[in-house]
Amino acid sequence: MAKNPIPSTYAGLILLTQRCLNGAVTLGASIPLLINTSTTIKEDRDALLVAQSVYQAGCGGFPALRAALDAAHTEGYTFCGQARNVLEFYLGTVHSAAWRPAGFITSLALPRDEAALVTLLTALEIYFTANPTHENAELQVTAARAKTLLGHLTVARKNVDAQVAACTLDRQTRDSKVKEMEKRIRGLIKELGQRLTPLDARWRDFGLNMPGAASVPAAPENVVAVPTLPGQLQVTCDASPTATSYRFYYQRPILDPEPIHAGNATDPLFILSGLTPGQLYLVYTSATNAGGESILSKPASATVSAAAAA
Repeated sequence: MAKNPIPSTYAGLILLTQRCLNGAVTLGASIPLLINTSTTIKEDRDALLVAQSVYQAGCGGFPALRAALDAAHTEGYTFCGQARNVLEFYLGTVHSAAWRPAGFITSLALPRDEAALVTLLTALEIYFTANPTHENAELQVTAARAKTLLGHLTVARKNVDAQVAACTLDRQTRDSKVKEMEKRIRGLIKELGQRLTPLDARWRDFGLNMPGAASVPAAPENVVAVPTLPGQLQVTCDASPTATSYRFYYQRPILDPEPIHAGNATDPLFILSGLTPGQLYLVYTSATNAGGESILSKPASATVSAAAAA
């Protein structure tokens, strides 16, 4: 007997919700649907799409903030190395107790760890403030420079942490909308089960399997997308037992709210064409037979080859 599992991936869920919405718009009045109507499905789906958009937009700024933190770390690390070189003239080339006030407590090694780097920059600022004759203005090895770089590193870290916290909250909001959407789809399946026979073809209009049909195949595994000609990706996957055909989907992260159906094939091999050169794509497959369609596979990712030079 065919089942209607709730997709475990966001892409699979959002695709199914669109199909359920289409079915509810077309057939909701004639069945009739009283609880899980096109209006309620659309409300939950729209809320989920908005939450996902906010989550993606917030996390989209993270790479730039992380790059700023890495740059601040590199600046601070470089300064500490220059400061050590300058101080060797005054404190010697071998570590001793004289180095401790400058922040080199046990050795002259430069710290890679961010917290230790902050500690060293703080110590150098204090040291050069107390010993201005040991500064080197030409090399910008000064207390003021140490303070500036310490501020850069501190602010960059705060920005990253704040973004992580915001993304975490946005994801929690998105996940709560996912649960509400899953509950809505379960409710729809239950309501349809009370109004349609197990072999009523109208189940398919909702993107659902007919409960009385043969079992659907398992979702394909080991999906691989490989760039071939410019604008194309070759997609392969393991054969799914009992499958008679396969459906192939693509999605551009952030740009496409849900996977787009590209075509079908009787074998687990397909060429996606007409794609944007240089664009990253997520690719999914599903397996079908007389019982219906499996849930979507886990995505494979690939960047489309650039167009050939003119």
